[in-house]
Amino acid sequence: MVRWFFQFLYGSIPARFVSPYSVHESVTRLSAIIEPSVFSSFTRQCAVGIVTEKKVRIQRVIPFVGNAWKPFFYGTFSSTRTGSVLEGAFKFSVFTRIVMSIWFGFIAFWTLLSMFVVLTKSPTELWFPLFGVCMFAAGIGLVHFGK
Repeated sequence: MVRWFFQFLYGSIPARFVSPYSVHESVTRLSAIIEPSVFSSFTRQCAVGIVTEKKVRIQRVIPFVGNAWKPFFYGTFSSTRTGSVLEGAFKFSVFTRIVMSIWFGFIAFWTLLSMFVVLTKSPTELWFPLFGVCMFAAGIGLVHFGK
């Protein structure tokens, strides 16, 4: 159950892109079509990010549209006999993963604390732990529909 939850929240979709060009040439070609800054996207949608041999981070930017759930591609280039390979994964942004971790952590704390209060002092206040369970389910739904 815990493994499923961590895979659900922090998991990624692996991706592999093969190129017949050398690593240097592949980095140069990809860098040519990737914008270096989000400020380049005021008039058109584009791919924005960082492209080096050791670090590739790309996101799709649409002007005047915000989406915390959009996938980011994180990867690295490696050399092969016939060219190069860009290997990485699509996952949520670091900010989204941090916010959802805080969300689930607080809800787990709330639910456990309210269960303790209900069991020791006031069994009539059963809606406190149920609120935590509902908020946990809402978080699961948010992540699911965000994916």
